[in-house]
Amino acid sequence: DGGAVSYSHTKLNSNVGGWIGEFFSQVVTMRGLAAGDFDELNALFEGTMIKLPDAQFRVDLPWPLSGVDITIRDLVCTGLSIDDMTLSHQIISNQEIDVNIAVSGITLECDFGWKYKYGIVNGSGDGQVYARDGQSFVESTIAFTSTDFNQHPPNGSFVKSCEAKIEITDMDFQGGIVAAIADAFEKSVRNTIEDEVEDVACEELDGLGTGFVEGLLGYLSDVLEPYIAHTPENPLYAEIGLDTQGVRLLDLSNREDNIGSLVNDMFGLISDNLGGVVDDIGGPNGSEDLGINVILRDVLLDE
Repeated sequence: DGGAVSYSHTKLNSNVGGWIGEFFSQVVTMRGLAAGDFDELNALFEGTMIKLPDAQFRVDLPWPLSGVDITIRDLVCTGLSIDDMTLSHQIISNQEIDVNIAVSGITLECDFGWKYKYGIVNGSGDGQVYARDGQSFVESTIAFTSTDFNQHPPNGSFVKSCEAKIEITDMDFQGGIVAAIADAFEKSVRNTIEDEVEDVACEELDGLGTGFVEGLLGYLSDVLEPYIAHTPENPLYAEIGLDTQGVRLLDLSNREDNIGSLVNDMFGLISDNLGGVVDDIGGPNGSEDLGINVILRDVLLDE
């Protein structure tokens, strides 16, 4: 382990959360575009330099050759760009929603220094690796949680899974390498750098899920909470809890009460006139029809 990953940027603040926030705001704005239309988004990465930890490892060679000790130092990646990003979600329960983030068509290049020790032979130099074929990708699932999504906004998140695949398509070395170890040296360096970049990609998405996203969710929760209507378990809780002691309430269903009797008679009169049969001379149904039909034809229908 050569230390923590560090970042610098010629345009944006070196604070990772700052450019990640800008990154995702651009993604949301541009999501309707087709693959290859991420020029504005990729412009955010111009000048970004990602310094990865140094790596030391030993490669065993077939007998009768001895092993070779390899060191990779000053590993810095630049030229980062993407072709497309897709976001999808799946409702797991009323307490969890999973959001899948898939970044495809990643390209980048890395510069590094190297040295090796093979028996009594030593060598050192510089090198470059390139991921240019657009086959590299990162896919992560971030779980958003809530006490109950039916009534509350999300209040937390965590990275549920992450898969990264970086395909190095080309390598350049400056310096002398013993022919006997050349193939093993190149393969080991390639695999090590791919693993380093893949680990960093998932670590940063983990930081996104537990840092930036939680901060954003906390803010949204505070903003939205006053406007969310919380439905009680019993919708009649207001009626059940009403204290009527010393208060006379209007009860329209009580026919013994004067008001209740009047309302009941009024509804009876309406029912008799609208639901009862009345004269309808010359009507479509003969000389009689329901009162409601006669009123509709006379008032609303153009007949």
